[in-house]
Amino acid sequence: EDGTIAPGDGLLEVNTVYLAVGCLKRGDALARICPFSRIVEMVLLEAGIPHRTVSIDLAAKPDWFTASSNGMAPNLYWNGTWHSESAAILQILERLFPREVADLNPHVAHAVEYDSWSGKTE
Repeated sequence: EDGTIAPGDGLLEVNTVYLAVGCLKRGDALARICPFSRIVEMVLLEAGIPHRTVSIDLAAKPDWFTASSNGMAPNLYWNGTWHSESAAILQILERLFPREVADLNPHVAHAVEYDSWSGKTE
């Protein structure tokens, strides 16, 4: 299932990918502004990996988020552990879902292999 959940929706489920994305409030809505979150989200969507999205207001991070993760976005939750840093998250997705990530469009796969923000190649 893909969709946005609120932080107070209850316990996080086992074997479910949760992606915390960085947002800023624009009027009554949260706008997804973090480019690193967008790359991870693009890979999840393009690979067809079921996940739930948690929108995090970067200007008013909820206590549960800063207490359970490092307070940065993106952050991926999988089976009791929060993982940060987009490059590390993409590597985790490759390990957890090798077939799905292998079938990515070559342009999307390039985002997994190349961190254009730091200029490093893997």
